[in-house]
Amino acid sequence: MDLTILLDEVTLNIRVAVIIKTAKGYIFEKNPKGYLFTLGGRVESGESSFEAAQREVQEEIGFKMEEAAFVAIIENFFGPADARVHEICFVYRHEGIITTDLPSEFVEVDEKSLDSQNIMPEAMKKIIARPKGGAMHIIVK
Repeated sequence: MDLTILLDEVTLNIRVAVIIKTAKGYIFEKNPKGYLFTLGGRVESGESSFEAAQREVQEEIGFKMEEAAFVAIIENFFGPADARVHEICFVYRHEGIITTDLPSEFVEVDEKSLDSQNIMPEAMKKIIARPKGGAMHIIVK
């Protein structure tokens, strides 16, 4: 069961996102609404955020991710007043460069063109561009 909880008129989502680099760039999933987002999804009940990251990467692109570094938490607030969402997203970065055939709904985006892409959440660009170091905490309201 996904960790999505309705509290009054606010939905709390607990999610993971995984930054994965390839020889050509970074992997993103194409959304029918025209934006891109990193691999990931909701954390399930009883699952750690890292276990969720591993599961999502395996399910989405068939890559067995053994290791990844925790790099950020994004607290994202969005939605109309009567259906607000408070999302907490644990962001991991796979440290290696992978080579794999991607399903058709995924694309590789060159690092130099990241700024021109419609990536959601927008804060992900900042996280990707950041050199290795301590974790970030980003709040988007």
